[in-house]
Amino acid sequence: MLVKQVKRLLLSGIILGVGFWAMPGQAQVSEGQVRALVQALRDAAQQRAPGNNGLVSEWQILPENIPRWSRQCTGQALTSAQFEASTGKAREILVCVMRDVLRDEYKASGNSESLAVRRAAAWWMTGNPNRYNSDSTAAYTQNVLSFYQKQRTDSQAAQPAPTPLPKPPAVGQVPRPTPQPSPKPSTRASSSTLVSNAQVGRLVEALRLAAQQRAPGNNGLVSEWQILPENIPRWSKQCHTQELTPSQFEASPVTARAILVCVMRDILNEQYKASGNNESLAVRRTAAWWMTGDANQYKSDSTAAYTQNVLGFYQPSSSSQAQSPATPAQPAPSGQAAQPTASTAAAAQISNTQVGRLVEALRQAAPETDQPDDELYGAWQVKAENIPRWSQQCIGKELTPIQFQDSPVTARSILVCVMRDVLSEQYKASNNDESLAVQRAAAWWMTGDPSQYNSGAIATYSQRVLNLYREPNREPSFRFFSHI
Repeated sequence: MLVKQVKRLLLSGIILGVGFWAMPGQAQVSEGQVRALVQALRDAAQQRAPGNNGLVSEWQILPENIPRWSRQCTGQALTSAQFEASTGKAREILVCVMRDVLRDEYKASGNSESLAVRRAAAWWMTGNPNRYNSDSTAAYTQNVLSFYQKQRTDSQAAQPAPTPLPKPPAVGQVPRPTPQPSPKPSTRASSSTLVSNAQVGRLVEALRLAAQQRAPGNNGLVSEWQILPENIPRWSKQCHTQELTPSQFEASPVTARAILVCVMRDILNEQYKASGNNESLAVRRTAAWWMTGDANQYKSDSTAAYTQNVLGFYQPSSSSQAQSPATPAQPAPSGQAAQPTASTAAAAQISNTQVGRLVEALRQAAPETDQPDDELYGAWQVKAENIPRWSQQCIGKELTPIQFQDSPVTARSILVCVMRDVLSEQYKASNNDESLAVQRAAAWWMTGDPSQYNSGAIATYSQRVLNLYREPNREPSFRFFSHI
């Protein structure tokens, strides 16, 4: 009954809210503040997000809000699946939604930033900003404020110095590959992906090689991929939740590559669909998007040579790898981490949140060791021989075990890539039983055989992983609305 009452309150709040959105802002809030709030709401949702709870995306939103919000902010109604599949677009819609909410709460709080954020969080949770300090909501709004303040501190510390605009290309020279369209989707569940991680990795490497043939000295573009500096904070925030400056991006080619794999995964996926699953055409269309922002320009006079060049770089490794199936994982000796190998086909609908929770559970369940020669690396205790193969498959570049161990962020992104399809396959094998799928994935990670999840010592380990996986669900019982 309470849920129905609150939902009615929220719907009435929507009707009132829409009328105010056309009014001039009563308080000045910056784009950085709004984006920090949206990210804080996502971070707070991740602490509360159960598996299949009927809510949508990393922000945990009621499905009925999504068509209205997307139509209001983009002119096109999105389905819940479309919203969840496009993290970049989802973020922009929520920035649009929350901009006026934060402005209104600034005014209501007498321009107190902290109070405005807490009031906006209460509005997001319950529909009533005045409940920011109520017993059931106070801890949540304080949590959002803490995430917000961290975002603002990190963002201000990482402000890039002004960068000159790139010089126009010389006559007869194809413009540098620097995509300019609105942010593209960053991540989506592997079940909707038509392309493999290996294909995306090869594409990113092909874009790098093509850029190297055209890269002059100091042209205002950044890194081996020759990227406009203004794209880097947005893409890094979108893919790693932390804004990088152009200099930070350029200083870490491994992280840069992981970000570009994240950005380009959905671009290549979209162009596969647009090209009727023609791989060569999809690569050329993606290269045209990277160069001009318009995939349809792949055959135009100014772009055709460039897109063909990218395809040429993409194809050599394609021919040697296209027919090479994933190597089955071999049973690992007792007490060692497993040797999983990512597959390329997704079998069931799983969310990024679920995969992330599984990877974190595997990290926490990894045995601690003080032996420097045990050939296990990173917080996940991964066998050395897996690391070059996985990193090549997932980010398009082989890492050494030491490089993997020294970069926990990159290591985590690689393992999310590896385990996404593993968990998807185990969902299918377990008839979509989430708990059983997690236990089977844990057994596969430990032994190479998911059917061992309930045998001997593996049963204890797989149950421990499941318990750790479930921990984010142990939250207060009140409903997480993420509404309006």
